[in-house]
Amino acid sequence: MDNIKLSSVNQIHINKQTENKNVTSPINSSPNTIEDGENKMNKVLIGLGILGAAGIAVACAMRGRNPKNTPDSKDVQKLVKQFQDIDFNKGQAKLKDGTLFTGAIEKASENGDKLSMEYVNGVLQKSTKTTNGVEVIKEYTNGVISKKNGEVVDIKKVQNEVNSQQDRLKKLLADGEITSEEFKKQTDEIKFKSKKQETQIKETFDKKVQSEEAAKEGAEEKAKVETERLAKETDEKTKQAKIDTKKYERIQQNIQHSKQINAQVDEIMKQDDFDEKVEKLLKAKVQIQKGRYDCTLIETTIDDVLNGSILGEYTQPIDTLYHGTNQTSYQEIMKNGFSFDACNIGESGKGIYFGTKQSGGERYSTGGLIKAKYTGEKVANVQAGTLESLQYNMSVRQLFEDIFGHDFMSNDSDYLNTEILNRIYTKKLADMGYDAVYSASVGAGCDYIAILNPNKIQIID
Repeated sequence: MDNIKLSSVNQIHINKQTENKNVTSPINSSPNTIEDGENKMNKVLIGLGILGAAGIAVACAMRGRNPKNTPDSKDVQKLVKQFQDIDFNKGQAKLKDGTLFTGAIEKASENGDKLSMEYVNGVLQKSTKTTNGVEVIKEYTNGVISKKNGEVVDIKKVQNEVNSQQDRLKKLLADGEITSEEFKKQTDEIKFKSKKQETQIKETFDKKVQSEEAAKEGAEEKAKVETERLAKETDEKTKQAKIDTKKYERIQQNIQHSKQINAQVDEIMKQDDFDEKVEKLLKAKVQIQKGRYDCTLIETTIDDVLNGSILGEYTQPIDTLYHGTNQTSYQEIMKNGFSFDACNIGESGKGIYFGTKQSGGERYSTGGLIKAKYTGEKVANVQAGTLESLQYNMSVRQLFEDIFGHDFMSNDSDYLNTEILNRIYTKKLADMGYDAVYSASVGAGCDYIAILNPNKIQIID
């Protein structure tokens, strides 16, 4: 149990009996300290409310007083020190030298309330408390209250209540989840608690408050960081949306231009001598690079170049395909499907290009990744970049000018020539039963499948 501190002592009377002498002495003293043990005695003392008093008078009465044996000043100081060190241990009040305390402790507060506690051989026998003129007398048996104002006290009931509240207090002290506010509310409801427990309650409450304040600060800092992150993310999305919008606008412009080129090529193909011109184009000798990534110049025909780029059928199983695009185009495609007019002619012809792995699609994604299946039967394994190499070759451009009359220096000539080459190449593949091509492209940075027929694409969620 904790110390019970008594302040503002006015006068102390100590009568102490030993084997050799009895002493009685009035003494003026400084404040005393009385310790109480963790036992039933303490629970009763707490109930009496003996803490926090002013103006205390203590009298230690005894039988067989011998007025001749009055202690000198040293003895008085020793007795005062002993009385200040009264220790309540296991239901007994005793001095530090082990002497059991016999006597009465009386105190009076400034408002006239009084409290008297009588001990015999260290055991509390009787307490008398006067509050606002009302006197309450309690009698004790073996240090435990037995009567109150002459009526027998149900000590078992009191003890059960004390035990119940102590159990409740232990649980509260061990509860790491309860808030400081609720903790204080519930501990304030507990009547039976020692000074040590009161200190422990205060320390626990203070720790909870500190922990809650730290958690609040942490939450506020986390919220601040999250707000800044969201603001940055929103800003980036806004910027990306603007970029996507510009890209979408360019795509729409390309679509319109592509439609114009296709319309011109359709008119060219309606010419009576178109097939003858194509045959002449394919058989003409040209000097070109051996491959897109091989700068060795060779003399060959366009027909041999196109045929040589088709390496056979791609026989590996094809699972999910991935097409990367921007967010705006993604929404358009998911709503209306792929538009062939929006396709540029890539290194392996005009088609919808898909990465065979998700990472390949993500390489070209700026907010949109579309998953799809190829529903055709055959895929050609082709040499990447062949068609692209032809369309930028000066000898081929000159051939188109000579055969079709296209000024290869004009802006649209490249588009017209490339579209004609693409249709020639696509027809070759279609005649062989291919609606798509596969290539392990260095330029694209991934293996891809280019589906040349949009009807052979199934978009999946």
